[in-house]
Amino acid sequence: MQKKALLLFLALLAGCSAEIGDECETSVDCSPEGDRVCDRSQRGGYCTIEDCAPDGCPDGALCVEFAFETPRLARRYCMASCESGGDCRDHYACVRAGEQDAQVIDEHRGGEYCAQE
Repeated sequence: MQKKALLLFLALLAGCSAEIGDECETSVDCSPEGDRVCDRSQRGGYCTIEDCAPDGCPDGALCVEFAFETPRLARRYCMASCESGGDCRDHYACVRAGEQDAQVIDEHRGGEYCAQE
């Protein structure tokens, strides 16, 4: 009986992992498995996946490349996709790639993403 209860608890825990773009304080808030990180440089934290590959983000997210001043310093992150500002949490806006020196690098997905205002 204890084994069944433990398996049920683990299944529920796995189903409760945070989505890309969710608020967080630590990376464990984003994923107990360690496959997502909490970007604390964003207001309220931002659950993401670093160094994403094209089309490598989960459903509801886009792989965005931020090319700060030079392409060799570019960084890729999974960002929550959106259609309007109402799809993003407070203090975040739905932005089109290119507005923040960024581009969506997915081959089969496109659109806008939630970014800090």
